This record gives sequence, C-alpha cells and structure tokens, in this order.
Amino acid sequence: MRALAASRLVEGLFNEETVRTTARELRAELGEKPTLGFIFATEQYQDHWADFSETLRIHGHLPILVGATSTGIIGTNHEVEGAPGTTATGFSALFLHLPETSVRVFQVTNELVENSSGKKVLAS
Repeated sequence: MRALAASRLVEGLFNEETVRTTARELRAELGEKPTLGFIFATEQYQDHWADFSETLRIHGHLPILVGATSTGIIGTNHEVEGAPGTTATGFSALFLHLPETSVRVFQVTNELVENSSGKKVLAS
C-alpha cells in the first residue's frame, strides 16, 4: 500500500460548516482511512480552537491531529500572509494515510523549549 495525502487551504474566519465540509472532502479525496492530520490556522482561530480541531478530527475520522496557529498559512501553490494593514485569516489542513507506520505523539511546551540546550530535538 502506498502513502497518500490530501490537503486544503481555506481562507476566512472560523465557520463550523466550512470546517466540517473540508474534513469530509479531504477524507473522501484520501480514499483510505487517515493515519493522522496536520492543521495550521491563523490566530483568529484560537478562540475556536477546541471546536475547530474537534470538528476536523470527528468529520475527518482522524485518530491523531496535530496543529498550531501562525500569522500566515500555506497550501499547495498558495500562501496567505497578512500584508501591512491587513490580517490573514484561515487554515490549512493535511490528511495523511501512512500504511504500516507507527506514529507517536508528544507535546512541545514552552517550558521544554525554554529549557532546551538545542542539541537534541527528540528523545528516543
């Protein structure tokens, strides 16, 4: 079985129906059960993060979802960044089907970053 990926860049403020539709479309495009998903959203999504991520996880059938907020987002051949006097708003999502792959999740906290020597990124 080969690895598969499906991605979307969605511009605009948080809208649950848009998130639900995007998750379903990505799952259908993937054609296989997702192994994990990545989401990157502009900071306007922070107040809705719990609903946003849960909607993607449930409607995308994602066992693992990793995400972060940023001032800009990128998608296939397109990027959204705030220009002077404007604010970029939206999210990008990537769903992956990785057969015969084991995924281990961990959280990188501010404390971990601040206490890091920078010599070793991941512990085994």
